[in-house]
Amino acid sequence: MNRVKFGLTGGGCPNKGGDVSGYPWGDAGSGWPTNYEEITPLCDGFLIDIKSWVNLDKPWSEDDMFLGNAGNTYTNQTQVLFQAHANFYGRFTDPYNEGKTNPHEMDMTEDHEIQQDPGTDTSEVPVVNFTIDFGKVGEVNEFNAVILNLEPRQCLKPDEECIMEINAAFNHPTEKYGYVISRDTYVRLEADDSNLPVVSAGYPLNVAEQWPGIEGVVDAAFTDYNNGKTFFFVKSEPRRKVHCWNWNEAEMEIDGEDEGSTAFAGLPQGEIKGMASYRDYVVFMFENEYYLWISQTGLHEEAQKWASLTGDKSVHVSGEFDAFLSGYFHTGSQEAVEKHVLVRV
Repeated sequence: MNRVKFGLTGGGCPNKGGDVSGYPWGDAGSGWPTNYEEITPLCDGFLIDIKSWVNLDKPWSEDDMFLGNAGNTYTNQTQVLFQAHANFYGRFTDPYNEGKTNPHEMDMTEDHEIQQDPGTDTSEVPVVNFTIDFGKVGEVNEFNAVILNLEPRQCLKPDEECIMEINAAFNHPTEKYGYVISRDTYVRLEADDSNLPVVSAGYPLNVAEQWPGIEGVVDAAFTDYNNGKTFFFVKSEPRRKVHCWNWNEAEMEIDGEDEGSTAFAGLPQGEIKGMASYRDYVVFMFENEYYLWISQTGLHEEAQKWASLTGDKSVHVSGEFDAFLSGYFHTGSQEAVEKHVLVRV
């Protein structure tokens, strides 16, 4: 407001939308040229330093914060003398506003005319002095020095409640729940009122408490919907350990058998980079190939090369599933870039 005191032009808010580029001369506005005149003026806002969210010494929602009499220059003053170049600020001139008066217009002229641009010499433009009584002493935030931890975080909750890395994910065979395993804990996902996934109350929980016998890092998991079972593949040497949870019986049907002695013996020993499941199909994804598992027939031991490498489609994959698989892209977690997760697009 007190721009003239600091050698600047203007000093009165245009009090309407419109072109601010000519401010304070002419029929100036306080927005983009395409703004309608009645849009709230942008100069009603104020700028807060980006660091203020960590160094506020008092609430900035109080009604005495950031008033025009706040700051060292006006300490303990309720009244402030302002100066502004005389102009008719905020007058409605657009044809559709004919006959309407801006309730916030501010006429600082003697002739009640809009002051046009005087060029570089503003010495002939009258300067108006006026006093505003704010009725209270204005307040500002004092600076509090803080040390910021600038390490990137993916979660604002305590570390023990955060999912920083996804090791495996699968669905319940009959209920509308999804499960995400992160190291030795897991969360359950359900749909909110907008049908978006949210973490169920009471989670995360320990993996071994829900699925007894699982010890170590779960490399992958998938659900066999036809038989109501979920298979877990736990990292181990020389082969992964396989666990099978029977949801109908609420018991571990396969409890840590060596992968080589199970129906998944045909899988390579390398790390499972990702998995995708669609109805009866499950795909185990490795570095340069994938393996297909079908509920009725089990694991196809013949490795399938990625279509992006061969230009062909798997002989085992139907057109419907191929379209489904192409709707996924690969991404890596921040802590383990080589560990891929499939994300539906």
